Amino acid sequence: MKYNNGPDRIYYAYVNDSFTDLSTESKQLFTPSDRGSAIDGDIVEFNNKFHLFYKHQDVNGAGLRIATSENLTGPFIDGNQYIQQTSPPVEGSGVFKLNDEKGYILMYDLYTNGKYQFTHSEDLKTFKGIDKQIAMNFHPRHGTVMPLTKKEAVLLLKKYGNPLMAISNVNSRLIKKNNIVIDSARKKVFYPVEYAAKLKSFDPIFPKLPGMKINPEPPYDLSSGKKAVSFKIGSNQTEIGSFPDLFVK
Repeated sequence: MKYNNGPDRIYYAYVNDSFTDLSTESKQLFTPSDRGSAIDGDIVEFNNKFHLFYKHQDVNGAGLRIATSENLTGPFIDGNQYIQQTSPPVEGSGVFKLNDEKGYILMYDLYTNGKYQFTHSEDLKTFKGIDKQIAMNFHPRHGTVMPLTKKEAVLLLKKYGNPLMAISNVNSRLIKKNNIVIDSARKKVFYPVEYAAKLKSFDPIFPKLPGMKINPEPPYDLSSGKKAVSFKIGSNQTEIGSFPDLFVK
């Protein structure tokens, strides 16, 4: 929030148990050491300290900073250093711990470019860009990542899963992804491929989704026509969709 022409400030409040209304008065959480503007706060706990990632801005520039505190609600000590690994303007930082390995991901919105940048850090002090390791089929603004167990992911896929999640996000470099045609009503999929594709043994390289089984599994012989493919999920292998016409050209 901000008052009149003053700088933006980050506030906090608590909500009720049903998450329908605020249950406390809002209080100011943090003020940058140079009294600049502060927005888009995101807090993670690391090494017994709370790390507040935020967008800072003043007359000298703008970018992402980290402030730390031993308590969730402060007081916070400002780090004064910009941590983004890009030159275009950024905001909306989101930080999450990796499930299966050491380290954290810091992602942020390159809002003038319409895309995200992802960075990796093991100490929340130094960050390295890892954009080439990330694949996204959507374009969030100020996104947040929630960790899921494999069991939770399978339950979500059983209720909301769609084979299009796999069909539309193939990873083969031989498929011209911008020209994929999916006719959900007629259950047809067309993958335009490069001349180098070997159609007698072609693998679209479907993404690996928790608990999802593809029958039959690739590679496929598509040299003489189409292939019927079905998608099942969970231990009881509930079918969530099938495409009798999967073909390439």
